[in-house]
Formats: sequence, C-alpha cells, structure tokens
Amino acid sequence: MQKKFDDNEPTPFINYWDAVDLAMLDAKGIDTSDTGLEPDLIADAQEAGISPADFVRWIGLSKSAQETSQNPNSGQGGAR
Repeated sequence: MQKKFDDNEPTPFINYWDAVDLAMLDAKGIDTSDTGLEPDLIADAQEAGISPADFVRWIGLSKSAQETSQNPNSGQGGAR
C-alpha cells in the first residue's frame, strides 16, 4: 500500500523517490535506478503534486510512445 501524498504535510524528496521506486517495482518490476531517470524529473513531479503511481503511469506511457515512434518495425510511425 502506498502512502498518500498531500499538500498538508511536505514529503521529504527521498520518501517520494522511494514511493516512485515501489510503484515502478509493482508496475514494471524495475526501479528508477534501472531507468536512468534524472532526479530533477522526479522532483518536478513531486513539486507538481503528482502521485508516485501517476508519475509511473506517465513515464510508462511516455516511454511506450517514444519507443513506438523510434521503432520502424513497431507497425506505427516508421519511414515517411
């Protein structure tokens, strides 16, 4: 179970990052050390009030879209 993040109490960055790691492990079986994510991107998500789970979903969608557009064998994108 993930800790709820809200504006009532500031969450230390390391605690937010740990929650992102847990959400990634649950969703993808990897953590941020496997992804090469910059800490600034994680910090920006925290400052924007994005939950760790929503951040992981966004990263997953962004990575999938990026890989699809860069892979000419994906059936989408490709040479134009």
